[in-house]
Order: sequence, then structure tokens, then C-alpha cells
Amino acid sequence: MHHFLIRVRSFLAFITEPLSKFFATQTYRRDFGSQRMCPFCGLITSRSKPFCLECGKTLREAQLG
Repeated sequence: MHHFLIRVRSFLAFITEPLSKFFATQTYRRDFGSQRMCPFCGLITSRSKPFCLECGKTLREAQLG
């Protein structure tokens, strides 16, 4: 009986691991789109921030000019 349970557990792991990697990749792709790069220093910053977290320059200036 113990050997059977080990095989069932390994079979479930074999099935669920590729699925979990697939869904983790999809989540990462959605988060990646919400970032931008500062044109002054090159740091990747969140789009929700109005200024760069590294150099402190306003990111709206780069969009206008």
C-alpha cells in the first residue's frame, strides 16, 4: 500500500509541476508590462510612480520632451 501511495504522489507531481510553471509565467508577464525605464539613469521603475526611484527626476518631463 505504501509503494502505491508513493507512485500516486509522484504521478500528481509530474502533472502539476508543468501547469504551475505555465501559470507562474503568465503572472510574471502581466507584471512586467507595468514597468518602464528611466531615460536619465536607466533604472526600471513602476509606471505608477511620477518620478524615478534612483535619480529622483520626474518621468513626465521625458514624455513631454
